[in-house]
Amino acid sequence: MSAIHSFAARVHPLIKIIIFFFCAAVLIFFSADAALADDSVYSLLPPDIEVVQYRLGDIDGDGQEEMGLLFRWHEKMNLTVFRAVNGRWARWWDLGEPSSPGKGRSLHSFDMVDTNGDGSSEISLYLLSPGGGSMITRILEFTGAGNNGPHFETILKDVTMPPGYPIYGTENGSSSVTFLNMGGESIDGTKRPGYRRVYCWSSKRFEKCLEVKWEVQ
Repeated sequence: MSAIHSFAARVHPLIKIIIFFFCAAVLIFFSADAALADDSVYSLLPPDIEVVQYRLGDIDGDGQEEMGLLFRWHEKMNLTVFRAVNGRWARWWDLGEPSSPGKGRSLHSFDMVDTNGDGSSEISLYLLSPGGGSMITRILEFTGAGNNGPHFETILKDVTMPPGYPIYGTENGSSSVTFLNMGGESIDGTKRPGYRRVYCWSSKRFEKCLEVKWEVQ
């Protein structure tokens, strides 16, 4: 047995797991950075944008990741999704400044994650109200592409007050999206109850399957 094999055999299994996940995280980080650094991305956008956030995910289920880019341009938030064509990024879909749902709401951030367990990523939009008192979460699922580009359908819409990000997971074996509010006391002394609200996947969209409320002592 070589010295390397002998060392590997003595390494604790937990350490091996930690090393594995560290290496995986490094690969994901640098692959995302490399995608964002590609000149083909910036050549398709205005020259004076401010990049806020980016995500990678296979939206259309073809086994190849798309890239979502959230950027600020002239004080407005915009979301553009790119897909790889012949080794370069091509502009695929633009959300722009959303006027719906909720007049005056602005796109705060987004995510690209497989929310319903079908193997493809959905686009989660997080929109803040003026003043930041509440947040709408919208999850968009890719339903096909035509001459005018990809089509998306809203499969979940929820309002949290105060703002709160969802937790993606499972509930009783079904894919779920959970919103938690710990409750509290308002400025005027009014006590606000907390809740745990869960949406479960139901063939075509998320439906509310559980809501538990509790009073603040």
